[in-house]
Amino acid sequence: AISYDALLSLSLHKQLAGLQGAERAQRWLLSCCGSAEMLTKQVDGDRSGIVNRERWNAAMNRLGCPYEAEADAVFDFLDLAKAGSITSPTLTSLPNLDVTALAKVLPKLEATLLVGEEGVSAGQAALTRLVEDSEAADSDQIGVSDLVAWCRRHGICSAVDPHLLFSFLDIDGAGYITAEKFALIVHYNATKSLQQVAAFKRFVEESCGGCKHAFARLFDNRTEFFMESEATKPRIKWEQTQVRVYRGRAWLQRLLNTLQDDRGRNCAAEDESLENGCWLHFFPRLSGQNQLTDFKDVPDPAQQGLAKLARWHHAQAFVDLRRLLGDPLHESGGPEFEFRAMLSQVGLQPSDVNEAAELPTGPFSDAQTYVKGSIRLDRPLMQLCPRNIQQLPLVAGVSFLLPPPEKPLPLTVSQELELEARNVVGKLVGHFSQMCQDGGFEDTQLGKVTKHRLLGRRGLSRHSLTRWLKDREDGAVYRELSAELRPAIVRLVRAEAKDGPSSGISNNANDALYSSIRDLILKHLFHALNHDLDANQCNQDECLWRPLASKPAACGDGQGTGEHGDVMAQQHAQDLRLSSLILEYQSMGDIQQATDLYQKRLALPQHSQNGASWFEYARFLMRCGQRQLDAEQALRYAISLKSPEEGTSAEEMAFLALLVQNRAGPSLLDELGEDAGRLRFETAVSLLEGYIDKHAAERLPLYALFVVYASEASAIKAQLAGVGLDEAAMAEYQRLKAEAAKYLELGHCAQQMFSGTLEKRRPDGHPLLPELEPLARQEALNRREMAPVPPCPKPPPAWQPDEQLVFPSYDSMHRMPESTDAKALEYIDLMLHLGLPTYAELLVSEAALEFGFISKATAASEHVQMQLIKAAMLRSDWNKAFDLIQALFSSLSGDRTQEVHVLLGECYFRAATEQAESVDTRGMSGATFAKALAAFETGLSFLQVGGVSLSDDPILQLRVASIYFIQAEESGFRDAQAVEKTLQHLQRSLLIKPTAEAWSRAGICACQRARLMERRQDASPKAKTRRQLLQQALRYLQESNLLDRNRPQINAWLAICAVELGEVQVAKQSFRNVLRFANRLESGTLLELARVFLRFSKEHGSGVLQEERGMLVKDGRYIQEAISAVNLLLAREENCEAHHILAEANVMIGQDATAVLQFCSALGCLVTQFSYSQDRITELVEAARACASRLLGEPHLAAQIDSAVAAAEEAMRQQKESGGTLSDAASATREMDQAAMGEGDTASVGNDALGSVPEP
Repeated sequence: AISYDALLSLSLHKQLAGLQGAERAQRWLLSCCGSAEMLTKQVDGDRSGIVNRERWNAAMNRLGCPYEAEADAVFDFLDLAKAGSITSPTLTSLPNLDVTALAKVLPKLEATLLVGEEGVSAGQAALTRLVEDSEAADSDQIGVSDLVAWCRRHGICSAVDPHLLFSFLDIDGAGYITAEKFALIVHYNATKSLQQVAAFKRFVEESCGGCKHAFARLFDNRTEFFMESEATKPRIKWEQTQVRVYRGRAWLQRLLNTLQDDRGRNCAAEDESLENGCWLHFFPRLSGQNQLTDFKDVPDPAQQGLAKLARWHHAQAFVDLRRLLGDPLHESGGPEFEFRAMLSQVGLQPSDVNEAAELPTGPFSDAQTYVKGSIRLDRPLMQLCPRNIQQLPLVAGVSFLLPPPEKPLPLTVSQELELEARNVVGKLVGHFSQMCQDGGFEDTQLGKVTKHRLLGRRGLSRHSLTRWLKDREDGAVYRELSAELRPAIVRLVRAEAKDGPSSGISNNANDALYSSIRDLILKHLFHALNHDLDANQCNQDECLWRPLASKPAACGDGQGTGEHGDVMAQQHAQDLRLSSLILEYQSMGDIQQATDLYQKRLALPQHSQNGASWFEYARFLMRCGQRQLDAEQALRYAISLKSPEEGTSAEEMAFLALLVQNRAGPSLLDELGEDAGRLRFETAVSLLEGYIDKHAAERLPLYALFVVYASEASAIKAQLAGVGLDEAAMAEYQRLKAEAAKYLELGHCAQQMFSGTLEKRRPDGHPLLPELEPLARQEALNRREMAPVPPCPKPPPAWQPDEQLVFPSYDSMHRMPESTDAKALEYIDLMLHLGLPTYAELLVSEAALEFGFISKATAASEHVQMQLIKAAMLRSDWNKAFDLIQALFSSLSGDRTQEVHVLLGECYFRAATEQAESVDTRGMSGATFAKALAAFETGLSFLQVGGVSLSDDPILQLRVASIYFIQAEESGFRDAQAVEKTLQHLQRSLLIKPTAEAWSRAGICACQRARLMERRQDASPKAKTRRQLLQQALRYLQESNLLDRNRPQINAWLAICAVELGEVQVAKQSFRNVLRFANRLESGTLLELARVFLRFSKEHGSGVLQEERGMLVKDGRYIQEAISAVNLLLAREENCEAHHILAEANVMIGQDATAVLQFCSALGCLVTQFSYSQDRITELVEAARACASRLLGEPHLAAQIDSAVAAAEEAMRQQKESGGTLSDAASATREMDQAAMGEGDTASVGNDALGSVPEP
């Protein structure tokens, strides 16, 4: 019985026929216009962007397309939405109309989507699989966009355009596909299989006279037949009995692909036909005829009959080449075999070649005509494809490519016990929380900004939790928890206490032996508890400054907060936080801290054994400081982590080889011998050749091998320039150049070179015979079976360029690279991406001249010049970068490129930063960065015309903000314009990507501006505004701290803001975190901390308001913190004010004798530093003498003070005589604490600038 679905599948055959016609029209149109872009110009004559069917038909008539109906089918293929019109960009998909590829992909589609079901159920199953990931998961149909998305997401139908598949299945033109339409694929594939069987049967009957004869010809031993035929039958013998030809690397690769030999690495493409042989083309020619021509074109009528007979006898024969894989017959020669290939008539015959039926059918099959010959290679295949790869050297007794690391040992019994204990403790914490909530045992946490309550502080006694667990569910919960820990304890006792007593208490001396076992168990239990306490301590401390409305996820780390129950989610969050901080510290220039954080990231479980992560770390090491030795070790470890199934990537191997060859930096191989340079070169070549041997078709290692040879040749050339002519060195130089040129050429054509086979097929399945194809085309044209292609008309006027442009075009004003060098420019960018500036410069300069790696026009283009600028920046060669930028500015419109101005600003900024850091961090000033600011501002002034502008770079905005911040800092934050500019750029940076640096600078600006305002203890608007600014600063700093908890600068300003607001606990906890990382805190910030702590420790004085202290007045509230801060500073450097603060602090705690010594040290520093004004010196002297006067029994201390005062006065007198002036380095900051601002200054502070920063 024939089902309805089977009959309906005939529609697919009709669809395929229609698409084949459309493909004929497509080939004609593309041949006429040359490209889809030119066809778009012809069809969309007025550049409206929309083409309806009328305009399409008009364009077809104008072009003279002979395929009217087929061209209509092309329009239907492009108009998948059935809107009656198409857009101009849609025409770019016209070359994807490949019906042959569609027919090949249908069986794969059936195996993927329609397996396991029959009929409509199979179609429904396919539809379910297609829509399960889309928004319309319950839909009974699928549109073109969803089908295209699914195909691309799963890599299905990669060889065919999904739009073509949709057009094929949409048999009724509804614009969607249902389950019934998908089910038709099964019937269609079954029909095509039957057609192939029928075609084979027809071939057998026509060629062999039936199945019986065919079986005999295919499988019987035909030795006697061949011997008899060659002895008695007529034959044709060629005059030239031997033909010798040279075949190159490309032909050899195709031969190995055809034979499917592993020595060829099986590089054939998926759609290549692999039949282990090739087709011969046998064709007779008329005497004196040099090329094949149509018999209708033969001028002599007497010769036309012979020409027609010759055309009828075009034949094909298949030769099986697998015997070339055998052993050679002679030791010195290559493989050789004799073949006999049966001839069969070619399928491509002109329609009128046998109109009169006067020529015999099956001219070769009936006579069993065959070709006899032999094929021989002059060398064995192994010599034709040698594998002369040198062995890699040993480093510390291990191969240069490290073996895979040993697998981690399984957990010991003690580790298993600790892990189980941590799990049980986690469950106990949950039960404890539930018990406290049920019983109301909750308290608020005083001094902490948190929404969480303190549990179990009051109202509970010992063993309360044990009793509660035993009462729950009749003790089931208690028994379950006890049972979880028991197996781990048993394993521990059996492994660690083998000499222990037997189970059970016997009430004698043996019971004492249990004490050691108990102590062992408790030791591991306490170790597990301490581990959890240490892991969660920072999260407990975080409650001191986290805003109540913020979520723990905002800090990017949910470890231990209870917000993430999944350990993987915690690790992922920590990974994101570390990645963000690494990038931030890298942009700030703190490479050491970025490296430390990167190492912490690599310690995470998801990265410790991840080769890709270690590869990125090696790249980071090269881009940040050119730390080549460390990068080489990291990359070797990264490669060792790759499994055999995954394998090393081309980028990893090329990176390692180029690192080894790069003599601008050290290598592990430098320690292995005197001729380390040669060893490094040979190792780099061996690494790349070994990879290419297994992945011959990849381009990157071939280009990398070219770079290795070119760089080695460049090194020898430099030696020749220094020592003069050396024949051996010159010969080696020429050899290296030849090798480099060879691999460059291989890199250019790698895919075509390695992916083909000797056997080709036409779209209809017949063998592709190169000599027959042009003849068949000419025959079709002569018989009007194929329409001739006229020359393409000129583009319509709307597409013609304006003769008089209003504005010059971009290409006319900028030096553009040639399109043919696009791939070469990608590899130069890759060198910069990997942090290898030496090779980028080599490829642009010497490789361009010696090997033509890029053209001269490309080498002079702006793109390449910017690559050279970036290479100089990677090497921190700022002078060269400046010269290159100035040269680019002097060229045609070089100053009209936004990126160049940004690069100039970055060069000025980093050069100024290095200069300031080489002297003193406090030496930074706005003038130092004036050139950088001007360049950055110029870059930001460019208009954004489509795409992404560099103005959207958060680092660029942060750079400009940091320069304005320095200017504001110089003015003591009185320069309202500098503060406003700082906050504007900080806001833009935060809107693009929040960073701890941006939040902290915003917080410091707000804090400093608030401290400049008059401090009043009333409800005046100024007092409210000041407090609001401080609270705003505290919020900004809290957000910064949530992003980076380990930056002492943030915690220091958090402490200052908290002190100003009277948040005592927050201030003290913040300072404790400062002490954890005090070695990274700037000296100026330490001094400012000490000033604030000292001033707010004098709560009885008028300098502290009621709202700035605790509920009770207490002098010395922050005195220990002030002493700690000053001691940290004095451990680094001598500072007059630091000794002064330490002296004042000791006075407050009653240590007058110690204070006198510090006063003397402060006065002694005045001799060299001159950092105090006259008023401050007077204040210091009076305080010192007052302190000494209180020590009645120690008059020598007063004498020390007098001596120190005299020395200071003498030094100041000499300073005045020499023309110097005394200054107060800390005057601006002290005035923030003591002086009130005028009305005009207060108005300029307003909230406008601060309000521009987004609220957390």
